[in-house]
Amino acid sequence: MCSTFAPISAEELETRFSVLDDFERIALAVSGGSDSLALLLLVSDYLESRAMGGPEMHVLTVDHGLRAEAKHEIERVETYCRQLGCTFEKLEWSGKKPRTGIQEAAREARYTLMADYCHAHRIPALLTAHHLDDQAETLIMRLSRGSGLDGLSGMSPRSSRLGIEIFRPLLDIPKERLRATLRQRNWEWVEDKSNSDVRFERAQLRQNWQTLDDIGLSSQSLSLSSRRLQRTREALVAYIDGLVGNFVSFDSHGFIEIRGNGFSGLMEEVQLRILSRCIHALGGQPRPPQLAKLEDLQGALSEHNTLSTTLGGCLIEKTASALTLFREVRSDQMDDLTIDPGETKVWDRRFQLQLASAAPRPLRISHLGPKPDFNGSEELKRGLRSLPQRARPALVSAWLDDHLIALPQLDYYAPPDRGWPEISPFRCEFLNYPQIFGRNAP
Repeated sequence: MCSTFAPISAEELETRFSVLDDFERIALAVSGGSDSLALLLLVSDYLESRAMGGPEMHVLTVDHGLRAEAKHEIERVETYCRQLGCTFEKLEWSGKKPRTGIQEAAREARYTLMADYCHAHRIPALLTAHHLDDQAETLIMRLSRGSGLDGLSGMSPRSSRLGIEIFRPLLDIPKERLRATLRQRNWEWVEDKSNSDVRFERAQLRQNWQTLDDIGLSSQSLSLSSRRLQRTREALVAYIDGLVGNFVSFDSHGFIEIRGNGFSGLMEEVQLRILSRCIHALGGQPRPPQLAKLEDLQGALSEHNTLSTTLGGCLIEKTASALTLFREVRSDQMDDLTIDPGETKVWDRRFQLQLASAAPRPLRISHLGPKPDFNGSEELKRGLRSLPQRARPALVSAWLDDHLIALPQLDYYAPPDRGWPEISPFRCEFLNYPQIFGRNAP
């Protein structure tokens, strides 16, 4: 069967990877499997073909700490990177692993680790090796869950995650063409046994793929449907991009207002999409809320003049004049972060934090919490009292031991009598404007 699939030709590289010329640095997610190794080989070939050179390439491999054989797979990737002369970095998923939903948790951990590396090294773009067969499998799985337009559009060739641009340049290429490319160059790959473990949904689907293919549900036909649905989605997204600013405002203190005038008169699909954007951007969750839950929320909003509820990490309050969304802060979900001098990190999936190299010590980053215990100035206390009560607990706070050092959203930095520099060394930037405003993001 493999002989019917031709390797990727040199002529195909230009149209597939020319977008990389826009960047000074890029990162590749490479695991050691055939898909990601083919991506590594193809990008390396493309960059080598550029007369003026190309972006600096960083190869990122994540050790999830779940399989003993991963050590040898990572060593193989490092060996190939050494041969190609590109930067290799192993990232480790440390800490306690969940007992259920392990693949989803591992995927989120992988993206978080890679995004942290990209922010720390000023890398704006990450490439993944998702291919045509992945796209078809994704479409079938989402169809089984009753997904709407966004889900059935599948993976996009270009998207963003945690403030990093994600590129999937191989989405229209069958897996066997990637393997044929590796065979042509005598590159060896490893097979992840979990890919055939029937405890996981994708493995179950692969075992039954021939049945689907026999009735015409081939990878090619499913991917064609996905591309056509993507075209429809892109038109709708562009329409929402031009509309959302008329109804939505993001307050720099960390909450969102959806103005009631006119919003309730929008078409249901438009309301759902605006709500989804706002909740996903503000709630700090890996994915947007489920469509069924959004539909329930939209129905409740249309029935009640006032409402207070939660969804997707957000507190949602409706009054006669507006709908306001706040980040929900719960004690069992408040993950603190330590940031060292000179580091750049993403926190709460919403903020990029940067601590200057001149800072004397690491800082602990946390939500301010519902009952903050600190001795602040009267000016600071007045600033807090001026905010909606629901907004205060979710403020980004920086602590040195038990001393509050900064509330950057209030432009507060502790005075230098605690040994802290007069010029604030702590930068905090909200990453998720594009999730709300799309191409019109500030």
